[in-house]
Amino acid sequence: MKIVSTSLLFTLLSLNTFAQKEFLTTINPSSGVFTKKPNHISGVSLVQITPRSYTFDEIGGRYIFVGKDNAGNSRLYSIDATTGASISNPLFPVLADKFDYISELQFDNTSRILYGIHWISSKGENYLCSINTSTGSFTDIASLPVSGLIGTNHVMFNKNNHHYILTAKDPTSSSVCLFSINAPTASVVSKPLFPVLPDPSDNISELQYDNLSNTIYGMHWDASESRNYLVSINPTTGKLTSLDSIPGLKTITSSPHYTTFDENNHRYIFKGEDRSGKNYLYSVDVITKKVVSKPAFPILAALEDNVLELKFDNASQKLYGLHWQANSTAIRENEIDNHILDLYPNPFSISSKIILDKSYREVTVIIYNVLGQALRQETHFNSSTIDIQRENLAPGDYFVSLIADQKNIGTKKIVIQ
Repeated sequence: MKIVSTSLLFTLLSLNTFAQKEFLTTINPSSGVFTKKPNHISGVSLVQITPRSYTFDEIGGRYIFVGKDNAGNSRLYSIDATTGASISNPLFPVLADKFDYISELQFDNTSRILYGIHWISSKGENYLCSINTSTGSFTDIASLPVSGLIGTNHVMFNKNNHHYILTAKDPTSSSVCLFSINAPTASVVSKPLFPVLPDPSDNISELQYDNLSNTIYGMHWDASESRNYLVSINPTTGKLTSLDSIPGLKTITSSPHYTTFDENNHRYIFKGEDRSGKNYLYSVDVITKKVVSKPAFPILAALEDNVLELKFDNASQKLYGLHWQANSTAIRENEIDNHILDLYPNPFSISSKIILDKSYREVTVIIYNVLGQALRQETHFNSSTIDIQRENLAPGDYFVSLIADQKNIGTKKIVIQ
C-alpha cells in the first residue's frame, strides 16, 4: 500500500484499481480472522484516513466512509453492512473553497443524523454541520467556540444526549478543554479542562465513548515508565482515572484507525504492537481491566492487502472494517523463497502435512475458499511441519496460507476429496 498526503494535510490510502478491490469485512475480535462481504465496493480508488472520515449507522446497518472514485472525485459511501453493496455514493464534500474540508464524521444512532466538522479556511473557524448521506449536501449549524484544529482521534458521540464530544483549545483561556456540544444546536453543554499530565512527554489518545456507562476510555502513554495505561475520563468534570497498564504493549496504532468500543461486553478494542514487534488486535475488559484476547492481526494473504478503519456495531455485535484485497477474484498460489518444501498427500480426504524449510517460532495457518473468504485460522508454535485436518470442510478446492513469525511464507492450493 502507498500513503500519500495532499496539501490539505489529508492522508489517503492509494489503491491499484485494476488489480484490486475494496470490500467491507467482518472481523472476529477473538481470533483476528476477517471475512469479506460478497459484494465489493464498486469504483473506490482511495480511502480517506486522515482526518478521520468514517462512522457506522447502527439502526440502518450502514458503514459510512469518505473515499475517492476512479475519476478522483471525493464521495460519501454508504455501504450495506449485510451484503457489502454500495447504497449511495454522492459527491462529498462540495465546497466553495479548496482549502475548506469536512471531517470527523459521527453518526447519532438515536436521531439517525450524521454530523461532522466543517473547517472554513477564510474565517479560520470550525462549524458543526449535519450531512445528508443520500445527497452529500450539508448544513452548517453554528460556529464552534474553539480555537484552531480539533484534537486528532479525540472526537466521540454521546447518543443518549446527542452530544458531539471533542477536544480543542478554548479561545478564552488557551487551555485544551473537553467540549460536549449539543449537536442539534451546536451549543456548549460543558467544557472541563482536558486532563493535564505532569510530564510533557506523556499523552492521552484513542478516546472512545461508552454510551452505557457515559464514560470516556482512552490510552495514557507514561513516558517515564514506557508503559501504556488504560484510563477513564469523566466527560462532565474531565477527571482522569488510571485503570491498569496493558502487559507487553509497546505502541498503539493511531492511523489508520483500529480503536473502537464494544459497549455490551465493556471491551476497548485496538491494534497494538508488543515489545517483540508483533501486531495484535487487543480486546480489554474495562471492568476487570484484563486483556480478554489478542490475536495476531491482520493476517494477510498478500503484502499489498490491508484491513483498516475498524468500527464496532453495538446493535449487531459485529466488528467491521475495510479490506483491500490484492487479487479481486481469489487467493493465488505462490511460493516465497521456497519456504514450503512439500505438501502431501494432495488431494486428501482426512489430513495433509506441510513440510517447511525450517522450524519457526510461530506459524499461523489460514484456509481460504476460492472466493478468498477465510474459513479457518490456527496457530502452531516451534514447528517445521504442519498437519492440515479436513474436519468440516466440504469436498472442493481451497488455499492454505502460511504466516511464519509475522511474514507471509507462501500459499498453496489444496484439494479435498
